[in-house]
Amino acid sequence: MENEMAKLSKSTLLVLMSSFVAFGALAQDSTSDLQKQVDQIKSVLPKFAIPMREVGDRFQDMYFAARDSNWALAAYMSKYMNGAMNPASITKADEYKTWKSFYEDTFAPVTKASRQRISKLLTPLTRQLLTLATAAT
Repeated sequence: MENEMAKLSKSTLLVLMSSFVAFGALAQDSTSDLQKQVDQIKSVLPKFAIPMREVGDRFQDMYFAARDSNWALAAYMSKYMNGAMNPASITKADEYKTWKSFYEDTFAPVTKASRQRISKLLTPLTRQLLTLATAAT
């Protein structure tokens, strides 16, 4: 009986070891395939030039919107100007750090001013709407 248990243990151990080896090879193939897929995705993301062109377009739109006191459009353009650079955080991480620093530090007063202007414009409108809604009930 002990001999049969030893054979069973050896055969079980052999099966387990074979499974681990096979699983390890499969895991390496899966990791390799996954890395290839990630590399392929990164290769089709825009690098830096295309997002910067969009930043320029949106900045121009933001400038003219602010010049005409269209603060909602200016804030919208500012938000999406920053969002246009998101692919660069993956494809050009070092350059993206410079952009992020510019947007969060240097450009922050512009974004803040747009939001404050919107808030000042919306406050009287909100009061009017609340007055109308209260009167209607």
